[in-house]
Amino acid sequence: MFRGRCYGHIAVGYNEPVAYNLILKEYIKRLAISLEVMELRDISAMATQPDSEHSAAENKRNLNTLFVYKEDALHKIAVDNVLYFETDGRKTMAVMKSGRYEVRGSLTQLEEMLDKDVFMRVSKSALLNLTKVTGYSSGNDRTLLATLVGNATVRVSRKCAPEFKIRAADV
Repeated sequence: MFRGRCYGHIAVGYNEPVAYNLILKEYIKRLAISLEVMELRDISAMATQPDSEHSAAENKRNLNTLFVYKEDALHKIAVDNVLYFETDGRKTMAVMKSGRYEVRGSLTQLEEMLDKDVFMRVSKSALLNLTKVTGYSSGNDRTLLATLVGNATVRVSRKCAPEFKIRAADV
């Protein structure tokens, strides 16, 4: 049961307790992912309802926490602690001081959910937390290198560089 809805059940017996524990762990992991996806759908549906009595600003909830994976373990992290999100191929990663965590979903989905004043798309493969930027310098191919807390660097594309300079100075 979650928010008054039943999303499934599992019967646990006593014949093979080790097998049931493994099945139960996998079931709970999949259930957590499904609930996260359902919550994201609810958020996007609330933000796109034009006939609502409340304003769009009241309906849109910014994402404060996020479920991520590291070594097949599910973790809940504060979005404020993320330095940047990046994608390499099919995986989307949240990069923090404490390490890299896999995120379910694409950068576009994250960009829609996150606060636009705090996070900015700086290239096709990176979404940057502007509050973590300590400075920037010129790269060798007319791109910018944003320096973050902990001396991490992220490449800012030429297309995004002018807006990045303005927004980085405002934060």
